[in-house]
Amino acid sequence: IWHLTERQSCRFFHDIIEALAYLHSQNIAHIDIKPENFWLDTTGKTISIKLIDFGISSNYNDQELLHTSCGTSAFAAPEIYKGKEYNGLLCDIWSAGIVLYAMSFGYLPFSDENEQNNINNIMNGNYEIPEEASPQLSDFLKHILDIDPLTRYDLDQIKQHPWYNIVSPAKSLPGIIIGYHKIPIDERILNVCEAYGFDKESVRI
Repeated sequence: IWHLTERQSCRFFHDIIEALAYLHSQNIAHIDIKPENFWLDTTGKTISIKLIDFGISSNYNDQELLHTSCGTSAFAAPEIYKGKEYNGLLCDIWSAGIVLYAMSFGYLPFSDENEQNNINNIMNGNYEIPEEASPQLSDFLKHILDIDPLTRYDLDQIKQHPWYNIVSPAKSLPGIIIGYHKIPIDERILNVCEAYGFDKESVRI
């Protein structure tokens, strides 16, 4: 089964965590973190991951719990299936952990063909970490794929873990603060929108 090395997985996981840190600094929960919602950016010196598709993302106030049931089955956090209000950041972290597992081993931790069985496994944390995982990665995943959101790793704990630091953190960019920074506009994207029949100036606004 094709998969990334642990160092490669760690490098991409840094990009994912930086994306989540920025999103949640703006009080936005993505709620649908999965491989299909990442774009590989090859324009720089190194390949990086960009998070896309905010179709079901949610805005929230500080410390506000969410209740909308959404996300993709195999990547959704257990608390969503339990019908409880949930912390958006910790749900996104769970889903990021599923992506990390898939990058590292080439398959998903929860992949039963019977959807109800799969959901039961997610709620009960029934998964196995392959023997080829290093002890540090195994420990890291156990803390991220923790079915209890109160003890699941948060962003600070993730960044302090030894496995996360097997590669040096990339220089993080501050990002755009909505309502404060002027959003840069790519004229090429506007031209594509116009080709699809949209009014260019309306899109610009």
